[in-house]
Amino acid sequence: MNFLRRNDGNITNTTTSSSHTRVSHRLHCSECDEYTDDINASSSSSSSRPSGICLTCGSPLRQVLSDQIGEIATEAAVIGAINTPTIGGSNAHNGNVSYLHSILELIDVTLHNQILEALNQVAPSRQISVSYLQSLGKVTVDSEKLILRDISLTCGPLQVLAVSASFGSIQSDVYQIENRLVLSNPIHGQSKLINHESCREALVVFQRGEVSFARKCMHALDAGVSAVVIIQTSGMWPFVMTDTADELVKNCVTMDIPVVMISKTDGELLTKLLEEGAKLNKKRRGNSSSTESSSSTLQSAVLRFGHSSIDCSICQDPFEVEQSVYKLPCRHVYHVDCVTSWLQQRNTCPLCRLELPKEKVRTDRQSSNPSNHSLVDLS
Repeated sequence: MNFLRRNDGNITNTTTSSSHTRVSHRLHCSECDEYTDDINASSSSSSSRPSGICLTCGSPLRQVLSDQIGEIATEAAVIGAINTPTIGGSNAHNGNVSYLHSILELIDVTLHNQILEALNQVAPSRQISVSYLQSLGKVTVDSEKLILRDISLTCGPLQVLAVSASFGSIQSDVYQIENRLVLSNPIHGQSKLINHESCREALVVFQRGEVSFARKCMHALDAGVSAVVIIQTSGMWPFVMTDTADELVKNCVTMDIPVVMISKTDGELLTKLLEEGAKLNKKRRGNSSSTESSSSTLQSAVLRFGHSSIDCSICQDPFEVEQSVYKLPCRHVYHVDCVTSWLQQRNTCPLCRLELPKEKVRTDRQSSNPSNHSLVDLS
């Protein structure tokens, strides 16, 4: 006895005998989509037409069981819905949605709901944080185009952006200064450096405040430092230092060493790194209480001066004197107008895709409070 397992799991007896009825076969033409009886399957039937050939179009016929006809019809309906051309005009979208719904209902209700839910999902917000966007310093390109120079300070695992002062001295070629990185004492440089021995030929770090930039640099020159690094104490960044009172000129001082500034956040990390190094250095020196050993650190650092940016990668136009630019933490520079619209929609650098702080998602209660809404004004 022969059995055929059907798609629904039931077993069909296909044995031909006098006490059982033979399974009904039909022929299907895929071109005409018509069904005819399989006359050759019956022992009592005879015909002169060729076996397995459609009399209408001459295409080959496929033999199917009777219970497969419904499956073929469903398959044809789905294919027809997919291949049905969309009619143009105002009803085109509704027609597409109708076809989509029909197909999904034929597949599975659960999958239907999942796909519709996915189609209705809104992409997560990538808008840059308003407060961070407003904190970006708008810098005007000067005649020396110092803001366009790629300058970085590396100390151990930390690499930060640095911006040259307008009165510092830097070479036009790519070069770097590698030496010890030392915290000045006093940290604001309001007087001659107490740790001047450790500062000699080193990269010396000051904090902004108490006295002018020029005064700090003059005390650094007296100590024989190789470069001056000043930590910004406000949130405005980047920032180009200037000698507004012309103290260097009045004191006949020639600033022949580089003077750079790093941001407040980077400065805090760098200071912590140096202070931890100072503690370790103090232990190695036998817990000496001298000011010299406790205030200086023998951390090796590299101040690198790279190439200058020539043009804006967004508009492809060159940077000109008196134009306003933004310099991102990744050290890429853009015209203010070019990058503003980009940052209001995406919280990444257009070139390297560095992710910047993005706007926090407000709750329904916060969104209903008008005081929580802020507009970005970069003019």
